[in-house]
Amino acid sequence: MQTTVTRSVGEIEVYAVRGLLPELQADGQAVVANAEFTARYEARFASPCPAAAQEALGVELGQGLDEF
Repeated sequence: MQTTVTRSVGEIEVYAVRGLLPELQADGQAVVANAEFTARYEARFASPCPAAAQEALGVELGQGLDEF
């Protein structure tokens, strides 16, 4: 974990995600969410899971994580 400073909030904690939990992965891909992820998201936030959350995580996954 690291911290960063924002203009509106001040200092906040920043976490790096290296992949989804195995039970939340689609087809064993650590960066693609499955239906269980969607169900948990909708239960937690009481709103539909955004389409972007169901797409592969950013191409930069894993790059620059040595700092964390």
